[in-house]
Amino acid sequence: MSGNYKTLILSAILFLGGCSHLMKQQPSKETIGVSNLQNSPKEINATVDNSEYKEIMTALYYENNLKLDEAYEIFHKLYQKTGKLDYLIEALKLSIETQKFDRAKSIAEEGIKKYPDNQKINEFLVTLYLKNANFKKALKIAEKLLKKRKSERTYEYAAIA
Repeated sequence: MSGNYKTLILSAILFLGGCSHLMKQQPSKETIGVSNLQNSPKEINATVDNSEYKEIMTALYYENNLKLDEAYEIFHKLYQKTGKLDYLIEALKLSIETQKFDRAKSIAEEGIKKYPDNQKINEFLVTLYLKNANFKKALKIAEKLLKKRKSERTYEYAAIA
């Protein structure tokens, strides 16, 4: 997936994920127009404040320009500040992409405390535990995933663990 396409998709997900509801009134300063997105409302009431929005855009800029450590720092800071799952997942992905597996494991373990049933975080943890040859922990999480969701991917995690 090209960097620009990935950035566009991530921007849309983070932007729309922070929005609370559609507006049926005149736009205000807090309203962000998204008329250029296909099949989307023209106006969305954004719950992302200006400084958070600027930080998101800066992180995406860094990621697009392959300054992944800088992007990680911003996403991790945003997660610590807001507790939003999207920021945790992005920090986790960037840690793995830069092969900072110990940092990724630490972030995933931090996130699993707040989001114990999150499928993505659990899958990342299985992978990271397998990478560190911690097969017992990987198997325990894989079995937990199997109890909640029996999918082909979950069976693969269990078989590997």
